[in-house]
Amino acid sequence: MGEIASLRAAGIVVLATVTSLEDALAADALGVDALVVQGPKSGGHRGTHSAATEPDTRPLDELLAAVRATIALPLIAAGGLTSAADVRRVLDLGALAAQCGTAFLRSPEAGTSATHRAALVDGRFTETLATRPFTGRVARGLRNSLRHNSMQSRRSAIPQCTNSPGRCGAAATRDGDAEWTRLWAGAGWRAGTDLSGADVARLLTT
Repeated sequence: MGEIASLRAAGIVVLATVTSLEDALAADALGVDALVVQGPKSGGHRGTHSAATEPDTRPLDELLAAVRATIALPLIAAGGLTSAADVRRVLDLGALAAQCGTAFLRSPEAGTSATHRAALVDGRFTETLATRPFTGRVARGLRNSLRHNSMQSRRSAIPQCTNSPGRCGAAATRDGDAEWTRLWAGAGWRAGTDLSGADVARLLTT
């Protein structure tokens, strides 16, 4: 509470990502300025406040409505927003703004690896999965051999990668082997384009 007060006194706006009404209530109690309400279709890691927490699986629209009905803070909607229609919908539901990530993955400014970019348009990859094995936190990415195999075990995928030198992580990315690297992406990855970030932003707001 004291740290947030100090940040606010310095003119810094404090946001908290929340994935459930419980997260939202806890963040509100700490005195943050606004909430990023993150739905289950988001790419990469869900922003749970605890690694052990199961994120709310309600669609973003329902989660946003539940938080808005309970908490008076400004809300930013995130997770699965890849079109102007998506952005308009969450604004109509009361969000102050929309936060998009996956829509920009193929933009030149994104810094996405060539292997990752190629996978995003590769017909071999037909779905995303939200799993825990990579870091212990729920995270969504394209379903490939690494993600599929890691789901078959309760062990973290990290030691599995360590025991398979040259086939996982940085080595696989360097070699262009999309089957054995982490391909973070939200459920709406197919809507992405290779336009510049500025052009993608214009598409999302017109």
